[in-house]
Amino acid sequence: MYLLNPLKNKSAAHHWDGQDTLCRLFSTGGMTKRKQEIFDEPMGKPICLMCSNVFRRSKMDVPMLRDYDRANPAKGPEHA
Repeated sequence: MYLLNPLKNKSAAHHWDGQDTLCRLFSTGGMTKRKQEIFDEPMGKPICLMCSNVFRRSKMDVPMLRDYDRANPAKGPEHA
């Protein structure tokens, strides 16, 4: 699924996982949430490069930073 602003011509479509965009732009406040809609297709818009990279890496079974964050709540060099 894709999250996008259908009214903005130059916006990109973002991969949507049901809670957030894969690039985390939605949860970090980088986009206006009330203007976004969920679609099954990207509606002819370019797909966000960061979302595409995260999606591609997840399909290749490469460990993601999000997985590491969940597995290791105490982060930082002093906890390594």
